[in-house]
Amino acid sequence: MHDDSNSSLRNIVKNKGKSVASLLLEIRGNQLRQRKCLKFIRNLECLRIDENSSEEPRLIRDKINAFRTQDYVALSYTWDISDQENPENGKYQVPDRDNL
Repeated sequence: MHDDSNSSLRNIVKNKGKSVASLLLEIRGNQLRQRKCLKFIRNLECLRIDENSSEEPRLIRDKINAFRTQDYVALSYTWDISDQENPENGKYQVPDRDNL
C-alpha cells in the first residue's frame, strides 16, 4: 500500500485513475474487513481512577466492550518518562495485569 498522506486529493485521483467517490467506496469496503481484526475492542483494557483508594492517586484496570461502552478516551502511553518530563509530576499507581 502506498502512503499518499502528503499528496493532494487531485494528485491521488489522477494517480489512482478513479473518482473520489470510487476511492471512498473502496475505503469503506476495507473498513468492514478490518473489523474482523479488531476483536481486542470487545475486550479493551481501560484504566480508571479508584475513588476509594487510600493511596491517591491510584488507577484500576477494567475490561470493556468498546463497541457497547463508548464513554472512554483512548490514549497511548509509554512506561518511561521522556527527558522533557518532570519525573515527580503525574504519577499513578497501576495494578499488574496478573491481578485482573
